Amino acid sequence: MRVMDSIAAFPPILLAMAVAIGLGGGLWAAVLGVVISTIPFFARLMRSEVLRIRSFPFIEASEAMGGTPWFTLRWHIAPHAATTMLVQCASVFGYAIITLAGLGFVGLGAEVPTPEWGVMITEGMQYALTGQWWLTIFPGLGILVAVVGTNLLADRLSKVLGGANS
Repeated sequence: MRVMDSIAAFPPILLAMAVAIGLGGGLWAAVLGVVISTIPFFARLMRSEVLRIRSFPFIEASEAMGGTPWFTLRWHIAPHAATTMLVQCASVFGYAIITLAGLGFVGLGAEVPTPEWGVMITEGMQYALTGQWWLTIFPGLGILVAVVGTNLLADRLSKVLGGANS
């Protein structure tokens, strides 16, 4: 967890930018930067969730009946932790959309011919003062709808699956 704490010490957007710059820019470098910047969120949540589930009586019963640690992990801990991780994935997806669009906006994401919302906003800004405002507004609305939609999905999943956020 010390490695995760050291990664989490950096602001996620700056870490994603540093990774994207270090790898030379491009869509895959930006995606890798977003993945590296979100790993601590998942690692800390998974650790706390496994520690919480390990305290349940059915885990003690499984071990008392002769279940090996791998059996207990596979058949008892992992299924219970999966719902929380699914909700976390849906929650972090909105962050990933915004971060990738931000990296594309500043030129560290996708290249110009690749259709990506951040690049579309950057390209549309040239035409905003000439009356073609929709070239910037509609990609921004696409980002807004995607992020709000994934946050609503995460909230609904949390309520339906009974995850940690309910």
